[in-house]
Amino acid sequence: MANDYGDQAKYKSEPYYIDSEKKITALGMRKALGTKEDVANKQDTITDNSTYYPSAKAVYAHTSNKNNPHGVTAAQAGARPSTWTPTKADVGLGNVNNTSDADKPVSTLTQAALNAKQNTLAAASDKAAGLMSKDDKIKLDSIATSANNYAHPTATAYTSGLYKVTVNGLGHVTAATAATKADITALGIPGSDTNTTYSAATSDAAGLMSKDDKIKLDGINTALADKQDASGRVSTFTDNVSDDT
Repeated sequence: MANDYGDQAKYKSEPYYIDSEKKITALGMRKALGTKEDVANKQDTITDNSTYYPSAKAVYAHTSNKNNPHGVTAAQAGARPSTWTPTKADVGLGNVNNTSDADKPVSTLTQAALNAKQNTLAAASDKAAGLMSKDDKIKLDSIATSANNYAHPTATAYTSGLYKVTVNGLGHVTAATAATKADITALGIPGSDTNTTYSAATSDAAGLMSKDDKIKLDGINTALADKQDASGRVSTFTDNVSDDT
């Protein structure tokens, strides 16, 4: 009998004791049958009865059935009905607000930080930083690139005269002192007129006016004085001007 099974060693030992060389005993038969399903409780279909033993065919048919043979509801399976509308809490977004940018709330910490800031910024001054005014911007744009903050030397007023001046590399007069005779002669200019002899003026060369020329010139002025009209012009006359020379 055991030779009809594929695994001979299995069925020849405990608990079966089915050996082709041995006689069948009641004990061995009971043990062998005790491992089998009760034929009376075997069924080919699945029913709601715990006293039956489903066959392999019944188990296969049941597990292959896609028509929900147990009538499991969507709620039992954890599924939502098609009419269900989820809320933000259902998807883990309970603290999210669907608002526009203009209406978005500010957190308490952010608002506290904003409250500590200055509402408006004053224009800059020589005492504190601030916004640049329009006039300051125009002034800044008018300054040449690489210009430096040059301090001009203090100006001193002087009366008219001849001065020696000191000029720096930027062309500014930084000092002035009155020129002396020594300063002039140091330039090669004589301190006094060295030409003490001048010739009398002639018709060919300039020179000193002689005493006689002076008398003649004065005599002409006297003779003409009586002949001038109100406008200073000399009227016509026939008198001869004598020559004293």
